Amino acid sequence: MKNIILIAAIFLTTTLSAFAGGEKNTSTSILKGTVVDNNNEVIAGALISIEGMEEKVYTDLDGNFVISNATGKAVNVSFVSYEDKIVEINSTEMTIVLDEK
Repeated sequence: MKNIILIAAIFLTTTLSAFAGGEKNTSTSILKGTVVDNNNEVIAGALISIEGMEEKVYTDLDGNFVISNATGKAVNVSFVSYEDKIVEINSTEMTIVLDEK
C-alpha cells in the first residue's frame, strides 16, 4: 500500500509540474558566458550583473563568467572604454560582444 501511495505522489507531482505552464522557473539556472570585443579578443574584468539580482561578478582572465541562480531577464555588461550593453538572456551560455566607445 505504501508503494502505491508513493508512486501516486510522484506521478501527481510530475504531472502538476508538467502542466503548470507559465514562465520557466530559472531559479536554479546557471548562466555561463564570455565577453569579447569586436576583434574577438577576450575582455578580462568586465562587470556582469543580472537585471533584478544584486549579485555581480567579473569576467576572469579568459573573459569568462558564471552566475548561479540567474533569475533575471537580461545581462548588464560594462567595462572601461566600451559601451555598456544589455543582452536578453535566451540560453544558459552566451558570448557577449562589447563595442568600443
